[in-house]
Amino acid sequence: MEQEYYDESEQASQSSYKDFLLKRFELMSDIAITLRKSYIKNHENRESHFSLISISCELWSQISPKIDGTPLGKDFKNWIPFVLEPKLFLEPDYENMIWLFVFHIRMGFEHLGITKIE
Repeated sequence: MEQEYYDESEQASQSSYKDFLLKRFELMSDIAITLRKSYIKNHENRESHFSLISISCELWSQISPKIDGTPLGKDFKNWIPFVLEPKLFLEPDYENMIWLFVFHIRMGFEHLGITKIE
């Protein structure tokens, strides 16, 4: 999965950084749903698993600096070894940690007010 980066020089012609993050967040959620459906049907879907790891690490990197210094920032720092070495999510003892990682990213988005429902 190819990572996308927000280009400020194209800001006038494209959506805002918040919208960029929200689109990536929605993609992460869609991939997570696809992976869960595979698990329910008892099918292995390694491609979705790899994609979920990739986009989750990307989003963690994007929002982590904005959360640093908050109570949630401490939880985010606990994920540094996984972000630096994403293949840890593929180890047998840590394979289900991706769901907790996605949950923390969702908490981060909520904390930043990007996904709040009004």
